[in-house]
Parts: sequence; structure tokens; C-alpha cells
Amino acid sequence: MLELIDVTKTYRTKGRAITALDGLTLRVPDKAIFGIAGRSGAGKSTLIRVVNALERPDGGKVLLDGEDLLRLPFKQLRDRRRKIGMIFQHFNLLHSQTVRENIEFPLTIAGIPKAQRKSRVDELVELVGLGDRVKNYPSQLSGGQKQRVGIARALAAKPSVLLSDEATSALDSETTNQILALLTSINHELGLTIVLITHELELLRRSATHVAVLRNGRLVEQGQVLDLVADPESRLGRDLLPGLTDAPVAPGKVKVLITAVGPDRDDAMLADIALDTGSRFDVVSGGVYEVSNHAVARFELAVDDTSQVRRTLGALAERKSIRVDFAHE
Repeated sequence: MLELIDVTKTYRTKGRAITALDGLTLRVPDKAIFGIAGRSGAGKSTLIRVVNALERPDGGKVLLDGEDLLRLPFKQLRDRRRKIGMIFQHFNLLHSQTVRENIEFPLTIAGIPKAQRKSRVDELVELVGLGDRVKNYPSQLSGGQKQRVGIARALAAKPSVLLSDEATSALDSETTNQILALLTSINHELGLTIVLITHELELLRRSATHVAVLRNGRLVEQGQVLDLVADPESRLGRDLLPGLTDAPVAPGKVKVLITAVGPDRDDAMLADIALDTGSRFDVVSGGVYEVSNHAVARFELAVDDTSQVRRTLGALAERKSIRVDFAHE
């Protein structure tokens, strides 16, 4: 498990103090895909440098499997840092080295014998789908292929945690989808904990199992993605999926937001509403969305504004374990 406890980091420049992390406490469960979101200046970059021990905080603890990295002597810290892989936004590949040599580089630095290095690289190029590109140089690769090299290199030392720092922000949407699918596959196949740093909530909605939001160096909300989406009090849950729109409704109608989280609940939801209420409704917006590799239905409906319809929808929500949110009057 990766854990930060009461971590604080303040930068001082020209007589000005800027607090990047303000008493941050965060727990990343084993084998999770843990997304960390926040606007520019929220503290995401500082957080990731603290996690991989490239930046020392002013106070607090950074625990990896119960061991405080900040208390380790330099040699032990260097060895433990190999258990934290890192994927960069702009790839950070050695342009004079081939795909094989780039992936092999951290193993060479670690003094791994040549035969073991070759075997490990052979495994990794197949894992990331670059088996036919091992002799190519970065200039001969697409952006997505470069990022695959970066992922393979980050996995070379068999880390227990993989950090991804805006790893898809320089890629087009199709390539982003491919890289996210690869990271999800690695998470499942290797049981690897992945921390995704991004400002794009859509990426977290689709891929992350857990998510946290930073604002001004503080943790403002965190939880399992599916739980947040189902929680009417969660601001993050509301942001992860489309909410109520400003579309007008006919007189005598009221807008309601219906959310179905869980297997098979989305299939017959609209039919159940029609049958139970016995009245017609309009679908204003919505659809079925991918959330943490699960299907979640969210529809904005315009229903008859009667006490009977409201009671019926409330009973349906309880019986079917769906969420019903009426527009504020």
C-alpha cells in the first residue's frame, strides 16, 4: 500500500511562500487504479515528486508497504525507488538508443546481468505490443508507440507502484484510449497499483477504480468511483457524469435525473419507469457511460409533476437500487 500522512510542502521564493501540499493524507489501496485530479496549481506535480522521493516534503510520512521512504538512508532509498515506476507526459526517451536499449537502460544502471536484461525486455516488448519495433529509434515511432516504450521502461524493474504523470495529455483521443486500455490490462494482469495524475475527469471516470481531487494542496474529496457516482452528495460524482441541463420542459413537467449503477440495472430502467408510473415521459439527455469499466446509465427525464409520480419513482429507486434526483424547484 502507498500512503501519505500529513504531508506538507512549501516553496519559498523572493520572500513569498507557496504551499503546494497542505497536510495531505492519502491512502492508495493495493492493485487500485487511483486517479488524482485537480486544476493547474492544485499540487499534483508536487505530490508525484514526493511519492517517488525526488522531492522531500517539509513534514509528514510517505509509506510504501509500511516503510517510510523519507527515513531511509540514500542507498536504501535508491533501491526502494526502483519499486516505483514512472511514466512521463513527454516520454523522456533516449533518442540515440533503440527501443530495446531504452527499456533495458534502468536494468543496466541497476547492474542486472545481460541475459536477464534481454529476457526481461523480451517480455516487456510483447506486453506493450512492440515486439516488431525493438530495433527502432524514438524518431521512427508514433507518439503512442513512444509512450508504450515509456511504460515498458517503467515496468522493467518490476515495480509495485506505477505513477503516470499526465501520460496521455500529448496524445490524440484514439491513442489515449489505447494507452488507457493497456494500463488497465497491466493493472489486471500484473496486479500492479497505478496512480494516474490528470486534469481530465473523463479519463478517470473510465479507467480509475478510486479517485481523489486536490485543491490548493488539500484533499477535498476521494473515494471509489462507482460509489461517488451513486452518491447524491458527492460533487465529484456529479462532475464525473453529465447532470441536469438547462433544457426547458413543458408545463406540468419536472426534470429528474436517474442514475443506475451496477450490472444489468441500466437495461430495463426506462421501461420500469414507464410501467411503474403509468405516464409518458420525455428523455431530455443521457445515455449509458463507461465508469471504472462498468456500465452506468444516467438519463435526464421530463416526467409529470405529480405527487403520485414522485412517490412511485421514490419506491422504484429503493426497490431497484437506482438514484433519483429531482431538479430543484
